[in-house]
Amino acid sequence: MVLLTSCTVVKDTPKQQISPEKRVRKLPNDDSYLKFLANRSVMNSIVLLVPLSGSNANLGRNILNAALQSNINEQLDIYAVDTNNLPDDLNISQFPNVKAVIGPVFSHEVNKIAPIFSSVPVLTLSNNIKLNNGHIFACGLSPQDEFHSIFSYLQKNGISSIAFILPGGKFSDELVASAQKIASEYRIHEDEIDVLFYEKSAKNDIHSFIAECDKKALFICEPLINIKNLSIPVFTMSSIALSDPQRWNGIKIASDENENQKKFISEYSKFFHFKPTTISLVAADLINVIDYAISNNAEIFDIDFRGICGNFSLKKGQGIKRNLRILTLLDGGKIDRELVKN
Repeated sequence: MVLLTSCTVVKDTPKQQISPEKRVRKLPNDDSYLKFLANRSVMNSIVLLVPLSGSNANLGRNILNAALQSNINEQLDIYAVDTNNLPDDLNISQFPNVKAVIGPVFSHEVNKIAPIFSSVPVLTLSNNIKLNNGHIFACGLSPQDEFHSIFSYLQKNGISSIAFILPGGKFSDELVASAQKIASEYRIHEDEIDVLFYEKSAKNDIHSFIAECDKKALFICEPLINIKNLSIPVFTMSSIALSDPQRWNGIKIASDENENQKKFISEYSKFFHFKPTTISLVAADLINVIDYAISNNAEIFDIDFRGICGNFSLKKGQGIKRNLRILTLLDGGKIDRELVKN
């Protein structure tokens, strides 16, 4: 299924308040599709690849809504393609003057999509940095982004050691491997990183480990300890803490909070009656940076962009680079502590 979406704002007039369904129009499958395109004066387009059916349809709709909200350029159309039901004849020639692809969401879908859009950047919403190759850019907020900010924070505060307390499993193994690699860039040696993998039932082991640990910071993935009683900083992934901030009182995360973000979330929630996901905020940022590049007759690369998710830029061959803030969650609210530059 292919959908054409557009959001037009007339200058000096309020944004038209219309339902999401009326802002999305299904394209016909017959010859009238070509006639429809021929009669449009829109000069540029973005292809948005998201699941609009199946088990992940709600996520796809959440992302599509964010794209609709962020696109205020009447000369830029967004074509939403359902990755759960891809047309067999999907081809870049079906879309007028494509500037970029946003999506797909999941890394396993990228290799099928990328060859179809070989002439434009593919800005996948996955956070798998292994996909970065100069054509594909992993733009999801990744653990690597957060580790760069965390270790930069530790370095600036004279902290040269950290302990990881994680549940056993493949995800934790990959998390520690990434952390160890990035820590070396900030002069934190491998012998200054302790790791405890635990089974969920072994809480006594965790408390004993903390009592005997001489490291000056902790990283955890579950709120199994009273963070506020500790005299050292404790970190976790932002996606984990923000999913239930009330359980993470006192935790530090690498994220961002700014007025653009607050305004976007408020408007989104008011219009669509639920909150945007982090992936949706990333998609909105990508729409805005593409729009900026089109308006300024520039490439999308190497623009220092102040986005909804914070400062970022797209680097050729390197992927997305973010400058995040270290925030402390207190009573469910985010407290800004420090801007951390990668």
